Amino acid sequence: AEMPTGGVDLSRVDSVHFYQDRNPTEFTIVLDGVRLIPKFRVEAGHLREAIDRAGALAREQGVLDRLEAELSSLEAASVALEAAAVRTSPDTDEAVGIEERATKLRIEADTLALRITKERAAMLTGLSDPDYVLVAESSMVNIMPDGAPFEGRPGKPVEIAVAGGEVEAGQIIIAPLSKGLRDVEFGVSQLAGPRGATLTAELSAMGYVYTDPDVPPSYPVDRLGWFPDPILPFVESFDVDRDKVQSLWLSVTCPRGQRAGVYRGAVTVAPANAPEQSIPVNVRVFGFDVPKERSLMTAICTFEYQLPRVHGDAWNDEMYWKYVDFLHEHRMNMDRIYRGHEDAPTLEDVKRMLAGGQDAWCLRYIVQPGEGGSGTGVDPTTFDEYVTQAIEDSEAAYEVFKEAGAEDICYIYFFDEVGVQHYDMLKAAAARVREALPGVPLMTTARDADYGIRSGVSEAIDIWVPLTPGFNTDQGTENIAKARANGDEVWWYICIGPRRPYANMFIEYDAIEPRLLMGAMTQKYQPEGFLYYATTMWGPNDHPITEGPYTDWNPASFKINNGDGSWFCAGEDGPITTIRFENFRDGLEDLEYYKLLERAIDDARARGVSAKRLAKAEALLSVPEELVTTLTEYSRDAALLEGHRLEIAKAIERLTR
Repeated sequence: AEMPTGGVDLSRVDSVHFYQDRNPTEFTIVLDGVRLIPKFRVEAGHLREAIDRAGALAREQGVLDRLEAELSSLEAASVALEAAAVRTSPDTDEAVGIEERATKLRIEADTLALRITKERAAMLTGLSDPDYVLVAESSMVNIMPDGAPFEGRPGKPVEIAVAGGEVEAGQIIIAPLSKGLRDVEFGVSQLAGPRGATLTAELSAMGYVYTDPDVPPSYPVDRLGWFPDPILPFVESFDVDRDKVQSLWLSVTCPRGQRAGVYRGAVTVAPANAPEQSIPVNVRVFGFDVPKERSLMTAICTFEYQLPRVHGDAWNDEMYWKYVDFLHEHRMNMDRIYRGHEDAPTLEDVKRMLAGGQDAWCLRYIVQPGEGGSGTGVDPTTFDEYVTQAIEDSEAAYEVFKEAGAEDICYIYFFDEVGVQHYDMLKAAAARVREALPGVPLMTTARDADYGIRSGVSEAIDIWVPLTPGFNTDQGTENIAKARANGDEVWWYICIGPRRPYANMFIEYDAIEPRLLMGAMTQKYQPEGFLYYATTMWGPNDHPITEGPYTDWNPASFKINNGDGSWFCAGEDGPITTIRFENFRDGLEDLEYYKLLERAIDDARARGVSAKRLAKAEALLSVPEELVTTLTEYSRDAALLEGHRLEIAKAIERLTR
C-alpha cells in the first residue's frame, strides 16, 4: 500500500524509520519509488528557514531597515546556493562545498536572530548602552547557548511560586551585547519574607552537552549541537562569548511549614570586564504543603552497576546513599524493574530507604523464555528451574520488607514488551508466582490491546503498562476502562518511543514535556502509575563531570539517542541533576496540587460548603483544553501552565484557610 502523507511535506523528510514490534508471524515490507535527497540540498533548505526566521524577528522588532543589508546578503547567498544545489551531483567536491557553505551561512543567520533578541531585551530592561543584559526565564524552557533566539521576560524579576515541601526554579539568561564577558561570577542573596521570615535559594550554572550532528538520533530534531542539560553547582565562574548566552538555574527548596507570603531578594552577576548587574527575585510561598507521600506509583529502573563504573575509585557506600537520597528527593525510588538473581536487601537498608520515602520495590524480574523483550530470554528447556529460583529470590526479599512493615510496596515485573507468542508461558509462570506470593502485584508491559480479557492473561496480571499512545484513542480508553472494571490497574510508560508529537525525555525535546507528562497529562488521563526502563544508561561515559559549563559528558545513551534512559549525570561528589529531571519532579509535584485540591473540596463539602461555592474549584480539576487537548496536542507555553497551577494553589488556600 502507498504510504499516506498525512499532510506531511515529504520534501522535508530527512529519514524514514520502520519499526515492527515482534510480530508473531512472518511478513514482507516492499519499498518502491524511494528517492533520496542529498544532504547538501537539505542543508541549503535549512539555510532558507534560518534566514526566514531572522527576517521575521527583524520585522517583529521593527529593526528590518537597520538589518536590511545583512539580511539581503544572506538572501542572495542562499539563492545562489539553492541554484547551485539543483545542478550539482552528489558525492562531488562541489557538493561538499555547498554543504559547508550552507552550514556556515545558517550559523550566521541564527546568530543574527540571537542578536535581534538580545537587542530587544536590552531595550525592554531600560538600561543605557549596557555591555550585557539579564533576562528572567521559566524553568520549563531550554535556553540554547548559541544560534537560537530566546524570549524570556526582559525587564521583569525572576518570579517563582512554591508550596512547602516543594522545589521550584527559574532561570536567568546572561546575554552579552557589546563584547564577550570574562570570569563571570554570580550569587544570590537570602530571600526576605513576611515578619522576618527568610528563605534560601541555590544558584548554579547551566551546563551543556554536545549532541553530535554527525551522529544524529533516530528521532527528528530541530537542531543538534550544544544543549542545556546538567545543572552544575560546582562551577564558580565562566566566560560568555559575545555571540552566545549563558543561563543560571535558581532553585528554591521550600521547607514544610514555611510562612506564606512573598520573599524578595536578588541575583547578582559580576563579570571581570563589565559592571556588576542584579535582577530582582520574588518567591511566592503558598499557604499549604506538598505531602512527602506520593500520589502516583512509579516503577523506574536505576542501573546501580553504572554508578561505580563511572565514579571509579571514588565509589563507596556513602556515595551510594547520596544517589538513594537524590532519587527520593525527586519523588522517585532506588529501584530496578530488571532485578535478577541477587541477595535480598538487609533490614537496615530497607528501613533507611523507607525513612527517605521509598514506596515501591521490584522483588524480581521474570524474563520470558527464548528471544525477545529487553533481553535474550531464558533457555526454554530450563525455564521451570529459572522460575523456581525467581520465586525463592522474591520470597527472601519479601520477608525482609514484611519484617519492616512494608510488604505492600513490593511487586514483580514479568515478560518485558512481549507479544501473543509468550502469553501461555506468561500465564503459567504467573500462576506459580501467585501461588507462592499471593499478595504481591504482578506487572507487565506485554502487548495486549484489551489487557488480557480475551486472551485470559488478565487472570495472571494485576498491573498492565502500555505506552502512552494507548491512552490517546477512544478504543484505547474503552479497553482501559474494561481492564479496570475487571479489577486490574493500567499504568503507562515511555522509552525510546513514542516520538514527537508525544512527550518524552529526549534532550532535544522541550523541557516542559516531562512536567506536562507527569502533571497535567497524568491528571487528565489518570494512569495509576508510571514505568521507565532506565535512568543511568551511561555507556559512553567513564568519568564524572568535572568541568563546565561546556562539559565532556556524552548524552548518547541508548544507541544514538540523547537522554533516552539517562536522566541525570555523575559528578565528582555524587549525582548531578538535569533540567529534564527537575521538570520531571515538578510534574509530580503539580499532580500533588490536583490531589490536594480534591481533598480540600471533599473536606469543604463535608463541612457543608455549598455546591455553588465549590463549582469553581471543581472546574480546576479538569485540565484546560488549551493546555492539554490530547497527548499529541498540547501547549508548550510555560506561562499557561504557571497560570493554571496558580489558580489551583489559590483555590487550595481558600478552601483550607
